[in-house]
Amino acid sequence: MLSLRMTAPLGPAEIDQLARFFRYFAERECSNDPLYVALCHVSAEEPALLSLLSAAEVRQRRPNLLLAAVHATILRLGASERLGDYFASIGGSRPVDDALHRIFLDFAQSHRDALLALIGTRTTQTNEIGRCAAFWPVLELAASLAGSARVAILDFGSSAGLNLGVDFYGYDYGATATAKAARGNAPTIRSSFIGGGRPSEATTPPTVVERLGVDVAPLDLANEDDRTWLKACVWPSDTERRERLSAAIPLALEQRWRVARHEDCTAATIAWARNIDETLHPVILNSWVLTYLSEEARKRHVTALHDLVAERGASWVSAEGSALRISDDLAPPLDDSASPDQPGSSHWILSRRVGGRSVSTLVARSHPHGTWIDWLGV
Repeated sequence: MLSLRMTAPLGPAEIDQLARFFRYFAERECSNDPLYVALCHVSAEEPALLSLLSAAEVRQRRPNLLLAAVHATILRLGASERLGDYFASIGGSRPVDDALHRIFLDFAQSHRDALLALIGTRTTQTNEIGRCAAFWPVLELAASLAGSARVAILDFGSSAGLNLGVDFYGYDYGATATAKAARGNAPTIRSSFIGGGRPSEATTPPTVVERLGVDVAPLDLANEDDRTWLKACVWPSDTERRERLSAAIPLALEQRWRVARHEDCTAATIAWARNIDETLHPVILNSWVLTYLSEEARKRHVTALHDLVAERGASWVSAEGSALRISDDLAPPLDDSASPDQPGSSHWILSRRVGGRSVSTLVARSHPHGTWIDWLGV
């Protein structure tokens, strides 16, 4: 059972900081979603809305947590709420207008307890399978460089574990690269390569023999509330993401990909890699997860993973924002000059054993949801 976190009220300085965060999120992170832009600006002007985040753990006090809590409540209540008229995810088609400010405030006041309960027990756990459009060629590259056709993958901070199906999904890169057909009833993810780089067409796809997700609070896809929360983490106007999530959920339930709960996911990752059959090449993935760790925990994780790569010969695939560095010795250097100026882009860094040490290479950049990929390779 989820337990409500009890925290102290936010002070004026924290409210001001959150207001700036919401404005930044509106301008740089969700600028293509008019509803979320508007809700962020309303929140930035209303301390009563920002104060709802006092129920969250400090590193979870982010705009996307409040927005997901609002969205989850709308999904539960449906069209009975005036605010739902703006949410395409439940059939709403009302454009942003001057009335939204007051309607949002009234909604938050009427459902304050429900919002606090969600904010106080949930975390932002977007299981964005669109990132697999980049993970798949990176996984192929990692296996090829390791000289192994058989791999075991672990998704660190895996939420519901949907990225574990990377080899099941289909990939349509348009005219920019060869497509990969989906297996069975798996969804197909659309993406495209930009720039001049392309993954090698000669690379033999690896066989995923074992797969595991680890998370401090994994979502159970068999649980309706957990499924609703996962859907609430998708922006309401994004029909494509919503449809592919809806297609991925029954596949994951059918395949029963295992996600294990661990208080110390770093220790669990190390133990997993050290106990994997020697005939398998271990590949560890983290995508937009390390940002939620404390600085101390993140440093410990980064050190432990580099040690694991050097000792075990594992491959570590880290897909985080450009500001989150896992190595000061990257090849090529970490900068944004080779790709469009896209805020929040994922930087795909492959760490592998070379000469007895862990060497990190920036092999790709991508849109956070995988809609484009700038392939750099090694």
